[in-house]
Amino acid sequence: MGATRYYNDLASYAAQLPIIGNKVNADLTDHVARAALDGLFMKLAVQEKLIRNNPAARISDILKQLWSK
Repeated sequence: MGATRYYNDLASYAAQLPIIGNKVNADLTDHVARAALDGLFMKLAVQEKLIRNNPAARISDILKQLWSK
């Protein structure tokens, strides 16, 4: 409990050190959101590459259900 507060306190302290400086994101919530978005975009890139190499890959089971109605 309180992980966000402890992380933010530690990261703020670390950001003041000359060796680390601005290399640490002092906001855990922002860090987690950015990491989640990076992961999402990586998955999208893999899927887009698959579709570009094989156009039939864009047809999913959900699209088949929609088109059949």
